[in-house]
Amino acid sequence: MRCSVFAFAALAGIVMGQQKCYDLQGLELDDTYRPCGSGAGHSGCCATNKANHPDICLESGLCMATTNEHVGTIWERGCTDPTGKDPGCHSICSAAPNDSTSQTDSGQTEQVLAWNLQTCDMGTYCCRPASSTKSCCNTPSALHLTTTLGAPKLPTSTPSPLPPSNSTSPPSSSSSSSSTTTTTSPEANPTNPTNP
Repeated sequence: MRCSVFAFAALAGIVMGQQKCYDLQGLELDDTYRPCGSGAGHSGCCATNKANHPDICLESGLCMATTNEHVGTIWERGCTDPTGKDPGCHSICSAAPNDSTSQTDSGQTEQVLAWNLQTCDMGTYCCRPASSTKSCCNTPSALHLTTTLGAPKLPTSTPSPLPPSNSTSPPSSSSSSSSTTTTTSPEANPTNPTNP
């Protein structure tokens, strides 16, 4: 009986362990990619486990880059479902033409390893291969969409208790500091997600 309890505990640890992330082609991504969701279901994956400049997961399951010239770039790289078909994957660009191959800036054909959502107008985006530097906003064959990408998913923690106050006046609005950073980027939280 004792062995079966240990075996069950070990099996439960494996089942509840870290889900693996897969790229758009269904290949396993390296350990820098982690699921954006914390539940048992499938979710998008971002490079949140990088030592320097980790990605930020957005509520939509997309990723926001924080690396030098790519700061604020929104992209879609993978999911915990190797097929990418689960609704939890949030594959916004999967309906883009030639979703498995695309022409590079030099005219070569290559597999699309990640999609970049380029901002065309407030709340309007187009999908282009992440390896491309050409604008897709005026490209008729590019997938254009109007959507809300969602705010960054901030790490959850228990706030420190406030010291007792002798004042009976309500706290000032300047005491809130965590919400100001989530609304500064139009890509992260569009104010007008409707078609212009």
